[in-house]
Amino acid sequence: MIQICYTSRAKASLDRARYNALVLEAQGRNRADDVTGLLLYDGARFIQALEGPERLASACMARIEQDRRHEAIDIVSRTRIPERQFGTFAMAALMPDDRDNATFVRTIKTFVENVEPAHVKALFIGFAVLSRSRGDMGLVSHL
Repeated sequence: MIQICYTSRAKASLDRARYNALVLEAQGRNRADDVTGLLLYDGARFIQALEGPERLASACMARIEQDRRHEAIDIVSRTRIPERQFGTFAMAALMPDDRDNATFVRTIKTFVENVEPAHVKALFIGFAVLSRSRGDMGLVSHL
């Protein structure tokens, strides 16, 4: 089992409908490929963790790297893990809305409380805190 975490920058801001379509597409592929994870989007940037069998998670990452909706992809962590760290969601996903800062950050901390390595947990919490300071993220779905 492998966990891949990356960040990237959106080439264009996604509205709710386009973001939901992206998430539904990813969830369908991930279910078929036994890949799970978490995706955060703040209107400008993405951070995502993918987990699954090495061959399948690596193939998923290769597809993501070819996706023209984002750029400046930086793989920040590629780690072997004994078991899934982000649960069994095909893709838990968050996007802009009007939730209050404290609730949003608590939600992210709950999602990542058992995540190892610790630097991946810190990346997600830091992303959530910084994004909330801009006031533009909230929970969408965790299917």
